[in-house]
Amino acid sequence: MLVSSHAPREVLIVDDDLDAREALAELLEYRGFSVGSAANGREALNFLRSSSLPGIIILDLMMPMMDGWEFLEHQSRDFALMEIPVIVLTATPPLEPIRAKAILQKPIHFDSLVKLLNHYLCLSQHGFNTFPAYRDGETAWIYAQHLRLLRQLHGTNAISVYRYQIGDGNEEAIGSGAFWFYRKLGFRSMNPDLERLAQAEEKKVSADRTYRTSARTLQKLSKAHVVHEMPGTEAGAWDRFAVRNIGFALQRRMARGFGGDAARMRKLCVEKMARQLSAKPERMNAHEQNVFADFAMVLSLVPDLARWTPEEKADLLEIIAAKASKTEQRYMQLLHRHQRLRKAILRLGSTADQR
Repeated sequence: MLVSSHAPREVLIVDDDLDAREALAELLEYRGFSVGSAANGREALNFLRSSSLPGIIILDLMMPMMDGWEFLEHQSRDFALMEIPVIVLTATPPLEPIRAKAILQKPIHFDSLVKLLNHYLCLSQHGFNTFPAYRDGETAWIYAQHLRLLRQLHGTNAISVYRYQIGDGNEEAIGSGAFWFYRKLGFRSMNPDLERLAQAEEKKVSADRTYRTSARTLQKLSKAHVVHEMPGTEAGAWDRFAVRNIGFALQRRMARGFGGDAARMRKLCVEKMARQLSAKPERMNAHEQNVFADFAMVLSLVPDLARWTPEEKADLLEIIAAKASKTEQRYMQLLHRHQRLRKAILRLGSTADQR
């Protein structure tokens, strides 16, 4: 389950050892992760540029075609990919510094890897799993209470569920009719055509109580996320949103305005936003400066930032400070209250080609 639009609970494994890759994928799927795989760095880049982005990458270093070092170099230059955390698995620890959140030496301790994955995946990501023996009981009621807590604690107003959870590449979910579990709780498809298909299936069920949706139709319905919009949420507001759209927009701006120089773009964006917000990044610690710079890059795409009111700018600075803190609860609460910032981010992420 994904709250609003943050990074998914998906893992990409990049390793040329097929047996090792499949074994690790099976173990991670059992722990509730959705797993993609690639045999080398080139395959991984193709996967990332043609599929939904994972929340984290597990990377081997020694591979043919494109090794781990070259992959990391490509990732660091791609705004759509550069923020995805990487965990390196290697038989021989690298002698030089490497751009990764963690390095685990093979053979790995699986529980240690899972702890790292849970740590680095977005804190607004919430998992819900019920063992088969208990799925005929009060699962829906328990799940509904979980959603109520998200609403109460974080002010969550839109909750989306990733395709894997409802059957995309997940035969267990197809067999159990997982799509209908979410549908009965008020979720709808984020794809208009598939939403119409779901409504047609509901009419068939109403007309004939013995009717069951075929596996083929459930597989079609699983090709788009489903979303539950809380009262007061604009219907359909998140349907076209994707974080990668913002990354692509930044990448285009870097190419057009800065000749592909990411460091120069980042520096100038920080300087510009510091002037606009009357901020003092030089007085921040290293982590706070990094968070400020991340915001500066994204907000450089907001054309009217200079015209925001003093109160809106002050609230934005408070949000940035909260993002740099140890937990994200206050950050999420403040973000929900800042309507102008939320609308700006939603607009950027819902437009496939910002000029």
